[in-house]
Amino acid sequence: MKLSITTVQYLELEENQMLVRSDVRNSWAHCNFDEWDTIKYQTAFQLLHQLVRCLQLSTADEANIVAELSKWEKNGFMFLQGYAVDLQVVTEIRQQTRALADYSLKMKSGFDSTFKEVHESLLKINEEITLACSRISSIESNQNKQETVIGNLNEGVSVLYDRTLVIQRVQTQHGMMIKEHNSVMASINNNVEILKAEMNLRQKKNYMPMSRPSGKTFFYPPNRPESFVARETELDKIKDICICNSNRNHTLVICGLGGCGKTTLAIEFAWRSQQFYPAGVFWMSAETQDTLEDSLTTLAIEVNTTGKDFRVTFKKTLKWFSSLNDRWLLIVDNVDEECLSDNTKELLVGTWKRNTRGHFIITSRREPNEIEESMAVKFKDCISLNVFEAQEGLNFLKRRTGKRLDDENGTVITLVEELGGLPLALEQAAAHIKSIKCSFTDYVNKFEKKRLKLLKAAPSVMKINKDRLAIATTWQLNIDYITRQSENEGLGSAAVTIMEIASFLFAEDIPKELINIGSPHVKDRDLVEVLEDEMGCRQIIEILTRFSLFQRVNDSSLSVHRLVQEVIRENIQGQRRSLLLHHALRMLKKALDSNQSPMDILYNDHLRKTERGSLVQWSKFAANTNAIKVYVFNLKKEENPEHQLFFDNEMLKVLQTTALYNSIHQRQAIALADQEQMVRIMTTLSVDTKSYNDLTRIKIPLLQNDRKTLLECLVSVIPVENEEILNSYSSVISRAETFRSLGNEAFKEQRYQDAIRYYTEGIRSCPVENIDSRFFSNKSLSYIRIRDFEHAFLDANRCIEIEPDNWKGYSWKAYAVSGLIKAGLFPPTMQAMGLASACIASNKYPQCLLEYNMKICYPIIYYKIVERPECLRQEIMSLFDRPYTTLMLRKGRYVFNEPLITTKSIQVIGIEDGVEFDTGQIFQICCTPEMFTDDVEPEQTINTHFENINFVSGNQITVNKNSVATFYKCSFGNGQKGCEAATKCTGNVGCINPEKCKQAYQESLFVSWSVPLGQAGYAGIGVYDSGIAYIDSCLLNRCGGGGVLSHGKGSLIDIRNCTVQKMRQMGIEARDGGAVKVTKNNILENQSHGIAIGPNGYGYIKENIIQENGAEGIWCGGILDSNESPQMNETGASRVVLIDNHIGQNGLSGVSCDGGFFEIKGNRIFSNHLWGMMVKTRSSAYILNNEIFDNKCGGIRIGHNYTASVIIDGNTIKDHIGPGIYTVNSADSLYNKLPMNKERFYVGDGEILGYSQPPIITSTNFLRNNEKGMQHPNDVVRLVEACGYCRRVSQNLKACSKCKKATYCSKKCQTKHWLRHKHMCKLLNSSYVVKVLMSETEPNHLGAPPTQRDPRMFHTRTFNPKLKGILEGIPPDRKSCKRFIVKIQAGKEYGFNDPNQKLIVYDQTVTLDIQFANPTLYHLCMECGVLAGEKCTVKKIFCWASFKNNGKTLCFYIDNLPPFQTW
Repeated sequence: MKLSITTVQYLELEENQMLVRSDVRNSWAHCNFDEWDTIKYQTAFQLLHQLVRCLQLSTADEANIVAELSKWEKNGFMFLQGYAVDLQVVTEIRQQTRALADYSLKMKSGFDSTFKEVHESLLKINEEITLACSRISSIESNQNKQETVIGNLNEGVSVLYDRTLVIQRVQTQHGMMIKEHNSVMASINNNVEILKAEMNLRQKKNYMPMSRPSGKTFFYPPNRPESFVARETELDKIKDICICNSNRNHTLVICGLGGCGKTTLAIEFAWRSQQFYPAGVFWMSAETQDTLEDSLTTLAIEVNTTGKDFRVTFKKTLKWFSSLNDRWLLIVDNVDEECLSDNTKELLVGTWKRNTRGHFIITSRREPNEIEESMAVKFKDCISLNVFEAQEGLNFLKRRTGKRLDDENGTVITLVEELGGLPLALEQAAAHIKSIKCSFTDYVNKFEKKRLKLLKAAPSVMKINKDRLAIATTWQLNIDYITRQSENEGLGSAAVTIMEIASFLFAEDIPKELINIGSPHVKDRDLVEVLEDEMGCRQIIEILTRFSLFQRVNDSSLSVHRLVQEVIRENIQGQRRSLLLHHALRMLKKALDSNQSPMDILYNDHLRKTERGSLVQWSKFAANTNAIKVYVFNLKKEENPEHQLFFDNEMLKVLQTTALYNSIHQRQAIALADQEQMVRIMTTLSVDTKSYNDLTRIKIPLLQNDRKTLLECLVSVIPVENEEILNSYSSVISRAETFRSLGNEAFKEQRYQDAIRYYTEGIRSCPVENIDSRFFSNKSLSYIRIRDFEHAFLDANRCIEIEPDNWKGYSWKAYAVSGLIKAGLFPPTMQAMGLASACIASNKYPQCLLEYNMKICYPIIYYKIVERPECLRQEIMSLFDRPYTTLMLRKGRYVFNEPLITTKSIQVIGIEDGVEFDTGQIFQICCTPEMFTDDVEPEQTINTHFENINFVSGNQITVNKNSVATFYKCSFGNGQKGCEAATKCTGNVGCINPEKCKQAYQESLFVSWSVPLGQAGYAGIGVYDSGIAYIDSCLLNRCGGGGVLSHGKGSLIDIRNCTVQKMRQMGIEARDGGAVKVTKNNILENQSHGIAIGPNGYGYIKENIIQENGAEGIWCGGILDSNESPQMNETGASRVVLIDNHIGQNGLSGVSCDGGFFEIKGNRIFSNHLWGMMVKTRSSAYILNNEIFDNKCGGIRIGHNYTASVIIDGNTIKDHIGPGIYTVNSADSLYNKLPMNKERFYVGDGEILGYSQPPIITSTNFLRNNEKGMQHPNDVVRLVEACGYCRRVSQNLKACSKCKKATYCSKKCQTKHWLRHKHMCKLLNSSYVVKVLMSETEPNHLGAPPTQRDPRMFHTRTFNPKLKGILEGIPPDRKSCKRFIVKIQAGKEYGFNDPNQKLIVYDQTVTLDIQFANPTLYHLCMECGVLAGEKCTVKKIFCWASFKNNGKTLCFYIDNLPPFQTW
């Protein structure tokens, strides 16, 4: 026996050595580096690990070698991902080479010269590496010299730039003179001409506000400051740096204290340098991640790069930036967050900008040293701004105030020194002086007096910051004058109150609609009287902007500097702060009530309005609501006995809004806490049924479909500044025509980007139901001119959809297809699509064939119109028609009663909607030589194209060897049907084999895992034996089995832009050598996997939405023979690349890797029923830069994986009920715990049963808020609790015995509150209690006596020794209503999402031990429960329960969960 084992080990070792020699050593030695992709690299290291395991070394030696292998595997991985190889790695390579040379010399014998030769060769290699290191140093030195030379050469460019500016000033002067002459001539014109001119001017203003430079389409900086002085040196430095890097990307940072003028300097440079950046000047705010997303999304809408979510939008917009040929400038303002988000890092330092001509200017409060580390910007590119020197401050104040005389220079310098030279303070002082027209001396005297008062009022003079005091003093002078001015203009204290309220709002964007009388009215008579009149609101805004405390963002919003907000808040204390917050809440409620809300979008049938941008205003209100909530709750923590709690209807509205806002932005913990707080406050108020339903109807977290609907209404509109509201239909059409005319002018002048922008604005100006197709036609041609064939193709298709008879749409589409093929974005076989479009264009407008481009792209065009359905089969199978004939079909049903087999290349197009095919028993696309005669030579490869065809019934369409089929804008519902409820078939209605399915279902009840059930059908399209199919923009809906199948070596399906939904089995499948390329599809609601790759399948899966499928979103593997067998299939390993997919809400895990080689990068994997990702059974995987969140069991689970390596790098893994990353260690492996005979398990070549290599988890992964199923909400967000009657704040309140929500400090308070609370108590009681009739339950089989157990049941009813307290305690009394704790356990291991499956429920003593089905409790357990047992998929939760009706009813209370139990 011992000899046998040794023989087996030797054979395994020998086989593994041969694999390493052939697949690793020889391949590497022959330098076939084109073969060494990620998957090849994974395979090599897996073989090396297997070889080490087979050598049977000592534990210490094996551990050392494995550690060394893992280190080099990680180094190589970092290199493959584009990380720079540092000198340490190069040095280590030198050391290893030297050590190998010494070893070879040591091993040589006296009679053998081979080792000596090897030694000499290795020494030469070592010398070459040393020489390479010296060359690197020399290259760096030469590069530095070249940069110096380039810097000298660029001095001439600087001179040219200065001359350009001079020319620009002269042109401006000439332009002014021309304007004067034009104004004189205009005065002579008659009134009609004047009115026409005014109308034209108004129309142009709608697109190009006066603040923008004329003719500059992409120009987004804020309005230019009125006075800019004292920063000319810094401005010149920025200019010089940009000129030196005029033809490459470059980043510089303007840094300094808050209020020192960073943003102003950036704005001034943007305005001065607009001509230097012909591609555009762009502006983004990065104060928070939210503001950055808003800025980028707004730009994305304007340049047509919006995506399905922000991640897609972000990448498409960066790609658009990188495609700009001319110079452009992007200013990113207020990059002050302590930790930069991933998006901010990618925007600022990402590799996407490597080959662009873009310049970046960043403003930040960071220190230069910190900037150098966090933003990879060199110290020399940091422009540090200090406060103004005396002379600079003097110049600024004189220019800003308009006082040019020198008689008060000394006083002005004194004022500058007193204000510490801080530009923000100087701006406020200048605004005051200019507004009240006082002298500098008078202002300084006022300033000294006011500062002295502030110092006396301060609690500690030593703690006052000088800059802060300067701001506070100038602010106080302004506020004093605003108070007096407000009184003089009849506004009372209204202006001051609004200013104070605004200090608690969102600084970047305060909508004017928030300045209102409140709902109910605010408790301020002056404010109500003023704001009841719209003119009063305008007066307040005019006063506040007059003194530079506020700035106008546009006609509808204001902004305020954050530092000004801080100073204002510091001066508001006690009851005044509480009163102002009350005012703000009422104003917010009125604004929210007066505008469209998410409730209207989702539920209100009368007000439902889901146009893009219909919730933009709500989102602005919500941002302000979210900001003020922080101050409201902070107020409650202050020890101020006189303040009042904000327990009112306004606070309910605010909390509902913030809960929705945070849930939309995926901040679910905060959203849930807001909702919980809202419910608590409701218990203290008299809320009627309607209000209660309105507040609680939208559940948190939002359902994915609801969130998607709301996002579409939030982020898909461009705000047009100074836009007049045009209500009449004719006015809308006139405005759209204006944009089309402007676009046509730009096109004639070859300003194609501007033309595209005008056409886009015109499209948005048209009514959705009446868009002019010429916009899309013209835009498509503009894209063709700039060689953006991808967008040209999309717009041409849109033109055809709107106007099917528009020949231009078909022509431009044909050109776009030809361009996409030449660019490598379409395969050559898609030429058939272009040819088909050219045929349709020529049919509608024959003269288009005379166009030069048409002759070049499609020199031969031949088509027929098939008038009768019965002729179609004959036309397709005819041996004598020329290849590449295009058959055009009119509306009708075409039935193929006899087999159809293609004989030549052909295009089949439905030129009318409603062309339907019944494919019959055989619909085969193949090259069949035996069908041809000696006189007819068959084509080597048959190319077929089908467009606008509905395959409504019949058998599978098969594509075989030497055949290529393309399908465009077709729909498929064909294929031989399987069971209707496949994967869960019980043999009932819709089953095609009831007897077999019923038997399989009964057998499945007695196993502890889920198995798929039902008879399989056939896919709509099957590709076999090296056939190829391209499927684009098609709908595959409810085919007989799956959607598409690629089977056999060399078979390929390329499917893109399609919807694959509601299949009885998999949506897309590849196996047994077949491959699929899946791009930009919606793969939804299929009964099995969304995509299945394996066994031995190949897949490239990118940018798809894969949601709500019954099993895994993506399953790939096949190394096991079947679900029931533990035997490994060595040839079953699959190879898959997953990039940038959205994989969510699937019935099992998001991604399951079951043997093979996988690269999983940039995906969003979320809200799946089990794990985000399962990796097991010898799966080598690189898991990179994915966002994995909110999956019900956990983030990534690494199961028993043998020697396969897993590298987890740069992922964001957050918000999981279970672990972020869970790894099954070798010692914990299930195989090591099996009591059965392990010899029946075949583990594969070079593997050892029970061994599992640990994954490499780098430090760049971000894990947050995982294991949240074991956390109490109070640990996340502290909730404010108060007595429902007297409002006393306490942490020791008693809850209402019925609803368990309302809390009281005493019995007396509860009694007094009952009349108001009893209605709410009933609502809460019905909402949060689940009742189960005991007659509908059954004993738990696992707990039943042996005589009652089913003989087929696999019995494993044992309790883990770690469960302390199980089988102890007091049994529950069925006749009592006393509450007790029960454990609810849901689901089989790796079971489908089935709310009707039976739950196991028992108490601590196991006296109550039952099972029953209840969807509500199932949902509770899966959403909030924790993993049980092996940390796989079974979940458990503890819940309060009690008996009612003498034990006939068991009630579960799901509002609050008990503490986590140890039993």
